[in-house]
Amino acid sequence: MSSTQPVQGTCIFCPNPSGSREHVWPDWLRRFLISQVAGLDQADRERLDREANITTTRVCDACNRNWMRKLEERSSPMLKVLMVQGRYEISQRDIFFLRRWAIKTAAVFEAFDGNLHTSDQLRKTLRNGSSPDDVAVILGAYKGNTMLMHSRSVYADPQQNGQTVTWVTLVAGSMVLFVFNEFTRHKSVNLRPEVQAHFVQLAKSDPSPISWPYGNPIHDDLLDVASRGPNPEMRLD
Repeated sequence: MSSTQPVQGTCIFCPNPSGSREHVWPDWLRRFLISQVAGLDQADRERLDREANITTTRVCDACNRNWMRKLEERSSPMLKVLMVQGRYEISQRDIFFLRRWAIKTAAVFEAFDGNLHTSDQLRKTLRNGSSPDDVAVILGAYKGNTMLMHSRSVYADPQQNGQTVTWVTLVAGSMVLFVFNEFTRHKSVNLRPEVQAHFVQLAKSDPSPISWPYGNPIHDDLLDVASRGPNPEMRLD
């Protein structure tokens, strides 16, 4: 699957010129989390502020103000509940939007962190209002010292002659999401045994709702393990 880099100065989702500097984490999420952190000490608050204020110029104004804004408006009520571990039945329709939101956010962070490994077709699918099939999105509850964080592991896939794939971790409040590109080549994603039971894969085809919070929340030690991806020994970064 092609993962051609967008021409410098163009949007990662379409051929339009990239726009003004925008926050990678959406504004509503930043404001919501900051409103929840009265008990944080100074160092933790500064770490939250640094992560929340990451910006990029890799998205055009048209994408930002149209399909991306609509996606945030549809997803934000659900995400606010997930981020504070409120009780929620995640329906199949919710899963559709949660998958799109996670994949979109992961793609923007990829563009911020370095070269894109997501495919051209995947980014076009997002823009056209669909949820890509070839990406795994995995959800779990989190309880630790990090309010907002992203990371990316790039590694060689032994099943595809060493072709690079990515594993993006997104932590927001009490929610952690993993986004694994090139999923169709694997058919299933097996996390490390010590963390597997804490997470659920958001499958497009499963009609069963997911009761949130799901399982027992992981703590920082297991988050570090899970963030390395399913094949950490193959990491390139």
